[in-house]
Amino acid sequence: MNNAKKLRKETPSLRNNLCNGRIVGLRELGKHLKCCLCERVLSLENITNETRKGLYSILNVKCNQCNIETIVPTDKVHATKSEVKHSDVNTKAVLDRLAIIRNFNELKSHNEQSLYLAGLISHEPVKRRRQREANDEDVIYHSFFYKYKVRVMRENGTQEIPICYKAMLSLHGISAKRLQNIQQKLVKDGHAGEDCRGRHTNRPNKLDKKQPMQSVVIFGHLKASNSSALDMNQQLHLKKTESFNQRKRPERKRAQQYGHIEAIAMDYQKNLQLPNISTNDVYYKKQ
Repeated sequence: MNNAKKLRKETPSLRNNLCNGRIVGLRELGKHLKCCLCERVLSLENITNETRKGLYSILNVKCNQCNIETIVPTDKVHATKSEVKHSDVNTKAVLDRLAIIRNFNELKSHNEQSLYLAGLISHEPVKRRRQREANDEDVIYHSFFYKYKVRVMRENGTQEIPICYKAMLSLHGISAKRLQNIQQKLVKDGHAGEDCRGRHTNRPNKLDKKQPMQSVVIFGHLKASNSSALDMNQQLHLKKTESFNQRKRPERKRAQQYGHIEAIAMDYQKNLQLPNISTNDVYYKKQ
């Protein structure tokens, strides 16, 4: 009785999960879609359980004739040197992702990366809109919708695969703002455009590159609030702070007075060793 109640509770959730799409190998699925006892062709409507491992699934299909459950894999499985079994679809997905990130990061400049990303984006005008209510006058409508794709290497050459917006950001390790800028330039100018960072002319205190530069670098303690509770250590700390400030004040005034002098003060009290990771999402997950 308890098993029957448990089965009735679990069946709707299983049916809801099976409504989603799957990536399957048709030949491998058809090869194993037979009863292990009577060899009768099984129906996918009789799935009793599913074990998902990434893009790979293991189905338990019940036979209508002998009521025996048969294990049906959705794709081929290969063994590594350490005798660990992996599915072909998961291995291909990992290798394609690594190849996409490597090829994208090997592009030398920001402009080359933008041109590469622009070639993976297509846009079309919006043809049909959802009906809005009468009081929705302040709603901003999108004029275009965008399609994204990636290029992967296959045995017969390069293949373009359509992907979604989030996959475009994740596979290339870029921010949503950068992708939005490329989309706006594609709509306005028809190309990705050049990188204009650092080229604006609204910097009144910008140093002239033609004049010889004289830099004064000072190392020391910037704050006196980090002093120790002990009197001797506190006095020593304050003396070092005052000595540093006496050296810093005249150099700061010189830098403000003359345009060819730049004073830089550095505090090495907190040194953070950041890993050199090429993918943005991986870097921020390690924080």
